[in-house]
Amino acid sequence: MSEPSSLDPNAPENCSDEKLLILGKLSRGIAHDLKNLLAGVQGNTELALREFKNEKLARKALTNVMLAARSAHELTEQISAYSRHDNIPHKVLDLRETIASVERLLEGFVSPSVNLRISVPDSPACVVANPSQMQQLIMNLCQNALQAIGSKEGELCVTLGIDDTGANITLEVSDTGPGISAEILPRIFDPYFTTKELGLGTGLGLAVAQKIVQDSGGDIQAASIVGKRTTFSITLPHSDEAPEPEAPLPTPEDFPEDKKAILLVDDEPIMRGLGMDILHTLGYRVSVAENGSEALEMIKRHPDYFDVILSDSKMPEMSGPELAEQLYSIRPGLPFILVTAFNDASTEARLKELGVTEIVQKPFLIENLSRALSNALAQGKQSAS
Repeated sequence: MSEPSSLDPNAPENCSDEKLLILGKLSRGIAHDLKNLLAGVQGNTELALREFKNEKLARKALTNVMLAARSAHELTEQISAYSRHDNIPHKVLDLRETIASVERLLEGFVSPSVNLRISVPDSPACVVANPSQMQQLIMNLCQNALQAIGSKEGELCVTLGIDDTGANITLEVSDTGPGISAEILPRIFDPYFTTKELGLGTGLGLAVAQKIVQDSGGDIQAASIVGKRTTFSITLPHSDEAPEPEAPLPTPEDFPEDKKAILLVDDEPIMRGLGMDILHTLGYRVSVAENGSEALEMIKRHPDYFDVILSDSKMPEMSGPELAEQLYSIRPGLPFILVTAFNDASTEARLKELGVTEIVQKPFLIENLSRALSNALAQGKQSAS
């Protein structure tokens, strides 16, 4: 008797794990492809925004495109959150800065009828967490609150503080929407549970929020008074450590003697074109390769020409990490930046062993790429001296 297929609906229950693994791989692949597309949308929009400094209408339209790309990126994170079993890298961060970045993003969402009130302490409110996940968490709760308020007048409050013991950071996001009934409230963190109309929500938002908080060692609770107010309360362990200061953005004066030469490696034509445009605006000389093999040949022909390699991670024939590994037999110490759609602490450690200098997550902001380039070039300069 043949064994039942892992996709056979009549198969025994012990095949369910295999089905979930297959679904997980599928969702990761979809998320990867979507992030490539979003990186193209976001990057080109950001370039256009830099050019339209005084065109009010154009800037408004492009800002809305950026917000849409950001929302789509958050959706891909929600899709992949339950399909991955990796360790997302955490670091010390000040939640005041995270809330400030969310406030900037909210400018395009908050209608004039909604009073946005943000309260943060004067002293640092530091936690150990993943920066992008914390931003996603707060942004998701705020967007849910704004959807609850709708077109009516209302209030959205974001309050950050430290509890009386000093051991925990407290974060509250509350709104004056219609509230959540006592029957529904216990189920709001269940995956795929939603009261929104079809097409208005996946039912993953609050489940992902809970997972992010729990992965950071914290707790999230919801309380609601129907017709008055709904409050999400988050408690996270307080860290006494200070966040690592980010390197300042490079300026043209940082490399006055000549333009630094970058080899851009990507199999996607959209990303190659976007990368060239961004790097040119940042003041670099740019060469391109469509794959790892072509990149290696270019480096062999001109081993001393390039100052830094900027490579996509997932490419056919030879991946970015494989390129990094082979590169150092030709040019040890050459700064190498890897652009990837996935975020994994264990993989990150392995990449550092291979010689990867910096890792940039898709879709990225131009300032994040610029800072990574600055860091990589500075480290390359130190290793050469």
